[in-house]
Amino acid sequence: MVVLWAYGTSPHGLALSEADFWMLSQREYYVLQDVQQADARRWATALAVTVNMNLSKDAVAFTADDFLGLGDRAKRVQDKQVSDMKAGSLNRQLSKVRVTRPASPNQKGSPCGRGATSARSAEWYSA
Repeated sequence: MVVLWAYGTSPHGLALSEADFWMLSQREYYVLQDVQQADARRWATALAVTVNMNLSKDAVAFTADDFLGLGDRAKRVQDKQVSDMKAGSLNRQLSKVRVTRPASPNQKGSPCGRGATSARSAEWYSA
């Protein structure tokens, strides 16, 4: 409770008188806190945008929360590295897949080839 009082009555916090602070409802307190922190959030958002403009395209972007001490950029960087490793592994597996070519149009048995009838075409497509 002391921390709330200190934040509520501090000139760097809500800057309320002690009597006004104790008369606040919980809802009023949180609304005032949001209003007071809006400037800090705008500053952090502008800073994140400025820093992100200079990052490489593969880097993990900063968020406003990173500059307010609320974000966990290290975890996001780690998650991106794990994701990139999984994507690389899947790409290597896909590169080993053997691709079979479809039948050429002139080959027997293809619906468009020589001797194809509408019945054969229907069979070929339904299989």
